[in-house]
This record gives sequence, C-alpha cells and structure tokens, in this order.
Amino acid sequence: MSSPRNSEDFDPVAAAVLAAESEAVVYGGVSPHRAARLARALEQARLPRAG
Repeated sequence: MSSPRNSEDFDPVAAAVLAAESEAVVYGGVSPHRAARLARALEQARLPRAG
C-alpha cells in the first residue's frame, strides 16, 4: 500500500496496515517529514511496537 507522492495523509495507509495485521512497516521514501507523518499515523492507529 502506498500513499500518493505528494499526499500528507497516511491515515488510509495506517488503516490498511492494521487491517492486514502486518507485523512491520518499512518506509521506503527519502523524505524525513513524510516518514514522520507515517509514524504518527501508525501511532494514532495504535500499531503495537516491538519491544
């Protein structure tokens, strides 16, 4: 699942990750800002952290 290139909305991606019961997410982009946005969306969607 990917977010459109210029999108700042990662909520649909986070929802898809949770729905698929994924164990990990890898951000493959080059933008630290977008990586942080994805991390926030996953946190808000309550993706369990490894630990």
